[in-house]
Amino acid sequence: MSVMDDIKERNKVIQIIMQNMGIIHKVANMFCKRQEDKDDLIQEIMTQLWSSFEKYDNAYKIGTWIYRVSINIAISHRSFLALGSKRLSRSPGICQIF
Repeated sequence: MSVMDDIKERNKVIQIIMQNMGIIHKVANMFCKRQEDKDDLIQEIMTQLWSSFEKYDNAYKIGTWIYRVSINIAISHRSFLALGSKRLSRSPGICQIF
């Protein structure tokens, strides 16, 4: 693949992700209450979409694929947040730090 082809492919991926930001925001709003958590989740979804785009199967609609990837990342993100908050609440003396 030439450099120009690589640039065109990257631009195509960016364009597709940007056209489907509504799906990504919808999933973030479903899974997160705080804006900071929504922003983190959106960034994680976009990163995962970018890195896994070559695995996309054209047999499915791109919006459906983006939605499924977003949901899967959101579930993982929620588990991570829940685990982190349990660790904080069990840490001795954590209230003294804050």
